[in-house]
Amino acid sequence: MRIEAAINAWREVYPPAPDGEDGYALDAGSNCLAELYGTMICYQLPDVPLDSLSDAQRDALYATEV
Repeated sequence: MRIEAAINAWREVYPPAPDGEDGYALDAGSNCLAELYGTMICYQLPDVPLDSLSDAQRDALYATEV
């Protein structure tokens, strides 16, 4: 839930923008967390250790926590 909440927080600050094609582009913070969240869903992982996150993922997660 923490990762999902962080993605939603990033999307509130930086809404997805048209990418010039048929879809929308996420900002860097949302994107790196969305990739992690998608992996968790595909492999049915309920959680992941914080030390397994990349620096970018950890920074994006912590940036949304006050």
